[in-house]
Amino acid sequence: MTHARTLEANNDRLNGELSLSGQERRNLLYWMRLTRTLDDQLVALWKQGRGVGGTFNQKGHEAISVGTGAALHPADVVAPIHRDLGCYLIRGMTPRWPVPTGWRRCAGG
Repeated sequence: MTHARTLEANNDRLNGELSLSGQERRNLLYWMRLTRTLDDQLVALWKQGRGVGGTFNQKGHEAISVGTGAALHPADVVAPIHRDLGCYLIRGMTPRWPVPTGWRRCAGG
């Protein structure tokens, strides 16, 4: 599944809010679940001493980073500091990137 822009402009308004189709909601749920799974795995690695520095557990914050990333346009710049994994994933970063990056740091790379 790739992200081409999860939230499309929708003329339907519900109580002044942007309404989402069922498919858009499922897409957001997919990205939130992927964020939670990858975050849990990264935290487990750090607890095992297999990472350098620290990690920000973002459990419970997935909707913030995923929703923000989904609402941005492709040309928008994102520079979050922590609890940002969902935003990066929905904007195209593969789940393989964070783990090998941590391992390279462990190896002195």
